[in-house]
Amino acid sequence: MAKLSDLLRDLDRALAADDQDTAASVRRTIAEGHPGTPEAAEAHFKLGLFQLFKRQDLDAAATHLREAAKAKHAVWSPQARISLGLILHRQGKFQQAVFELRRVSGMTPPSLITAQAAGLVVLSLRSDGKAQEAERARGQQLDMLDKLTRSLAGEEQAMARFMLGMEHKHDGRRDKAKPLLQAALTGGLPAAEAAVAKRALADL
Repeated sequence: MAKLSDLLRDLDRALAADDQDTAASVRRTIAEGHPGTPEAAEAHFKLGLFQLFKRQDLDAAATHLREAAKAKHAVWSPQARISLGLILHRQGKFQQAVFELRRVSGMTPPSLITAQAAGLVVLSLRSDGKAQEAERARGQQLDMLDKLTRSLAGEEQAMARFMLGMEHKHDGRRDKAKPLLQAALTGGLPAAEAAVAKRALADL
């Protein structure tokens, strides 16, 4: 069995050369040969994204994402569940999507990741025709984001303000959206989100 350190070196080389197929092959070897490691959890997660976006194979992507989710890694497992929820939503499996997404949105303490999952819960419930449950979930999502705007700091706080501001804009609450987006821009919002926030403010 190849040593993990050697495989990680091979992976770095493949990524430096932008060789996605070789990188995927190395990640498969890591996932299969070193199960239970943080590196295997990351490998499964990124293989899931590779199958989803590069191969457009939803079933293969879901298989890898489930493995990453089961690893209970602090970073890769929640992200894997969110991606898995999106796949299930795309497949019309709304109840399964909600189940996976709620396993992230219910994590404590709340974070930007849990808030993202909470928003996708709302989307899946609406798609499943469960309007009342979706509205309750929507309230919980907005409440979570509101608390995050006060509990976080720095760039994370700016992101929470941006997310909440965009939700208020979407719902037509311009009086609440504008100050949040302005505060996000002055609080160190990343460039991509800052561009979105500026366009949103121009529409208000």
